[in-house]
Amino acid sequence: MMKMNELTKLGIKFGTDKAYWHRYTDFYSKFFKEKKELPNVILEIGISTGASIKMLHKYFNRSIIYCMDIKEECVENAKQISKRVKPFLCDQGNKTQMTTSIMNLNTSFDIIIDDGSHHPAHQKLTLETLFPFLNPGGIYICEDIHTSIEAPANESMIRYLEGIQYSFGRANRINHRDILNVKFFHRDKPALRCFQCGKDNHKLESECSCGIDLSPSPDDSITSVIIKKQ
Repeated sequence: MMKMNELTKLGIKFGTDKAYWHRYTDFYSKFFKEKKELPNVILEIGISTGASIKMLHKYFNRSIIYCMDIKEECVENAKQISKRVKPFLCDQGNKTQMTTSIMNLNTSFDIIIDDGSHHPAHQKLTLETLFPFLNPGGIYICEDIHTSIEAPANESMIRYLEGIQYSFGRANRINHRDILNVKFFHRDKPALRCFQCGKDNHKLESECSCGIDLSPSPDDSITSVIIKKQ
């Protein structure tokens, strides 16, 4: 059995593709470990089956996990996870609704994870809307930015984040003085599990027996971490 960090083990246990396919948890664990035992307030955009929420709930066992989704059934299912999980209905493509929903929570966040629609315009809007609600020293994650690879430069989330990283995008609505760093991650190893048949890939083969390519791809599995200054 290959050696895995705790976050990845939990992600695979609960079935989130953050761990077994994209391998984002290998990257996130480096940033999360210092906050693991703290009473964090976390927000994740996008609930789906609740796999990622369950992973976060177990890993950050002293934290409150807020989560939002555009689908009512996802919100209702997440209510069954734990009293520490607080789901609500919200559309990340609607700035007014998103701002109102967050303000009604009357809290700020230590970690925000955007795993919502993956649409570059929504990712940009969400970052600009929610970054002010991130505490100093907080972590903001924008996942699956590979959806921007074929987008025009002025619509690309990757280009937008690069602009923040190198302080070129002065017209952006985020105060660059509040940002400590922007980090990117692109999976460079085979997936740990096949998304089609569910077979584990402990030997890190480049192809599953069912025919699915498990090797890294230039247009898949790219995420970003933005660190806010203390």
